[in-house]
Amino acid sequence: MYARSSTFRGSPDSIDAGIEFVHSEVLPTILVMDGCVGLSMLANRETGQCITVSAWHSLESRTDSETEVSDLRARTGERLGTTPEVNQWEIALLHRDHRSQGRGRARTTWVQTDPAEIDRLVDFVKTTTLPTLDEVPGFCSTSLFIDRGTGNGVVAVIFDDPAAEENSRETARVLREKVVNETRVQVLDVEQFDVALAHLHVPELV
Repeated sequence: MYARSSTFRGSPDSIDAGIEFVHSEVLPTILVMDGCVGLSMLANRETGQCITVSAWHSLESRTDSETEVSDLRARTGERLGTTPEVNQWEIALLHRDHRSQGRGRARTTWVQTDPAEIDRLVDFVKTTTLPTLDEVPGFCSTSLFIDRGTGNGVVAVIFDDPAAEENSRETARVLREKVVNETRVQVLDVEQFDVALAHLHVPELV
């Protein structure tokens, strides 16, 4: 399966307008597109940064949706007061313990490696990250998106609430140190977001 992410670095004052537009206009439009497997939105009310993610059954369905989605993306950017950065991904892994309810909180970890070594990252997340997260209180789900052409990737972990995310940070720090030491991965950034919209229906991929 495949995904497309759009990162909007706007103003905190525009967050609510952006979330409302995505919920009322983007979501119902994109869900009826051929091959769409859902949409999610993460928002940081302190920085004004938002990320929308759409998932697709195939590379073809993602490509065929681009014209219509690009219009929705531009209109979302107008509400948020910014032009988005767009990334195309392969969904390498997805593991869900349960869906977040209400006040879900997300942590995203952006990484980069040699494209020839990308499968080492996938193996690490599968064999080390997933079993560790399954033991963390308040853990909901995790996904790994990769770009085999550039070696870029992002791990997104969802928790029941902000407290569960905060309490897991030491575990996350240890995992980051371990992946750096055991693979050729470079950690680029770590960010926290509220789960503003959770309508991704990607099945278990492990």
